[in-house]
Amino acid sequence: MVILAHANLYHANDAENLVQQGFRVILQKPYAINQDKLQILENILDHYPQRLALVESYQTWNALLFLFLAGVVKSTVFDSPNNYGRLSTSVNNDYRGQLRSLIGQPRYVQVNILEGSQMFGHLNHRGQHLRSTAGGGMIQDLAIHALAPLMAVENLIGQIQDVGCVRIACCQQYLEMVATRFNLPLKQVGETYAEMGSTVTTDVPVIALIGKYVLGKDQRNITIVGELGTIH
Repeated sequence: MVILAHANLYHANDAENLVQQGFRVILQKPYAINQDKLQILENILDHYPQRLALVESYQTWNALLFLFLAGVVKSTVFDSPNNYGRLSTSVNNDYRGQLRSLIGQPRYVQVNILEGSQMFGHLNHRGQHLRSTAGGGMIQDLAIHALAPLMAVENLIGQIQDVGCVRIACCQQYLEMVATRFNLPLKQVGETYAEMGSTVTTDVPVIALIGKYVLGKDQRNITIVGELGTIH
């Protein structure tokens, strides 16, 4: 098995080559940086469905208890003999899979991946892979973080459809840093913020707010409003 976590623009082609040579591949996000690369991955999944795993750990890790309530993960996940820090906890099995009974039929979903702290919210330490032409930009990374937990609970909210309205912005502080450090033209610099509106197959509206340089603090959360209650 091969884990690919190298430069973003090589992800799809190297995954294809390895899979065709008989390897199993774990691919770190962003999985593809443009439509052509995405098509390569879709072809792999069509022809070799058991040889490629798309990895997303950042927000899914934080959402484990939410996924437990939704019935996606088992309580044994929390009983590992290894030391995984925050993962070491105890859960009541009576609540596994009870999210629907607690909040009722979902009516609205919002997920925020907004980072503004000095540690996570700035990009001064990041390299040129944040260029939209070479690495896909930051929005692809953050969008995967935002949507992966929702894709895991399709049994609860429905399957995400094509994204509708998207509004984007780029922080002036980031533009000045990129121009100074990398001497890049503005058209190659990725955005730092996006608002995405979508619906799922059950007609529930889904709003995703993602970005860096936001509000001076970090907000990573999911809110699902149901007929009987709200989970945050």
